[in-house]
Amino acid sequence: MLCKDYLRLYNRNELDGYTQFHYAQLVDIFGIGYRGVLDLLLAAGLLEVNQVNPETGEVKTTGYYSKTRATAKSYRIPKRLHELGKFYKTATINTLDKVLMNKIARLKGVTTDQHLKREYYRNYVLAQMNQVVLLDNDHSRSVIALECAKRGVAYTDEYATARINAFNFDPVKRSVICAFGTRVHTEITNNLKQMREDFRFGGDSSKWEEIDLVASQPWFLSIITPALIKKFVPECADAIPAFKTYNRHPDLLRFRRLCADPDYGIYEAFRDAYNAMYGAQFTRADAKRICFRAFYTNYQKHEKLTPAKCAVRVQRACDALAAVEESHKHVLCFGYRYQRHEAVQQLQAAKKRVKLAKSLLFSHQCITMFKAEFRGAYDLLAEIKLLPWDFERGTKTFYTKYYANPALLAQRMEASIVYTVVVKALVDAGITRIVTIHDSFCVREQDAAQAKKIIKRAFAQLKLKPSLK
Repeated sequence: MLCKDYLRLYNRNELDGYTQFHYAQLVDIFGIGYRGVLDLLLAAGLLEVNQVNPETGEVKTTGYYSKTRATAKSYRIPKRLHELGKFYKTATINTLDKVLMNKIARLKGVTTDQHLKREYYRNYVLAQMNQVVLLDNDHSRSVIALECAKRGVAYTDEYATARINAFNFDPVKRSVICAFGTRVHTEITNNLKQMREDFRFGGDSSKWEEIDLVASQPWFLSIITPALIKKFVPECADAIPAFKTYNRHPDLLRFRRLCADPDYGIYEAFRDAYNAMYGAQFTRADAKRICFRAFYTNYQKHEKLTPAKCAVRVQRACDALAAVEESHKHVLCFGYRYQRHEAVQQLQAAKKRVKLAKSLLFSHQCITMFKAEFRGAYDLLAEIKLLPWDFERGTKTFYTKYYANPALLAQRMEASIVYTVVVKALVDAGITRIVTIHDSFCVREQDAAQAKKIIKRAFAQLKLKPSLK
């Protein structure tokens, strides 16, 4: 699993990066004595643990626990083991090895939510996804090469082969039904978008066509009504009074109209409002980032901030980075090996703090613009963010991120409609070769025209009219 994640880190030019492991995964791999095994691997120099708190730079020799997951540490394969440019080798699995096969089965496990396990169409799509293959051809390799160039990492044929083989032959494909938004996540959803034309259903050479919803995230957030909550996400019924309160607010009605407009929609409106307020030159593609920050950030935290305070944090983080860079240069020249290792990690932590400070300022700007332009929609989301939704919502953290409630509600609404209404309609109509990538539908090229009609008809049954592309 570390070798496979190294491919991701390599692609992102984060060769100093780590892979986070929850203790339950380590129990699945090594058994209840996993700590002893890890100690042996660390002592032998075959494994490294992240020792630096990315926010404070504090070093803990036994390893730093994740801030959000108190039971998770991060590990990596030491750099010296990658010096020959090898990624990993393939080996034939002995399917009669019951111990190994049991480990693989546990690592491939999906969410523990029994309701989702019983829901037919999510699991139908999961089964279809696990049969998908990635073609090894000039186009798929060129996509990998372009991504390497974009990230500033060296492209090799061996790396491309490793990426493609990892997709096609990895026995531990983690196909997961996300407990937060109840979406389906697989290797396909996490792969490069440009690679999708090289996916094929197993045993079928037909090309894919992707049918996507325009501005789907804002659109699903805008179409939520008390009736749809009752039908598709009854666990979120506490939000119904807020929707009834703001249902006829002029700003919310304008927000909904823009989310449904295929020509000048919510992304264009956010782009223009942000550029006008801050003198920026954002494009429509950039506006997606503005939307997500405006909708899903912690409002209570930002009520205590001002643009000036955010700017001061950015400056302090930049000054601290400059000091760490000077110290890093000195240690590289005169420090011991262990000091150089700590200096590298502290430099990474300082760079991350600058990134976080700039991200905080950007989020504050997005929220301020949203509040000024769409006060009714802002107030509705602010109320939803205060609801104590303590039902199963995925990763357990030190505190529940209630400010993510609007994202949870929108994603669950989307997933429930996509699988129980739209996918059901497609399968019932005989389009059985289908996978979803959140709010888009991938079907065989010869099925695409019929699929679009069925998708529109399925949404129309709910009196909804999304724009398709």
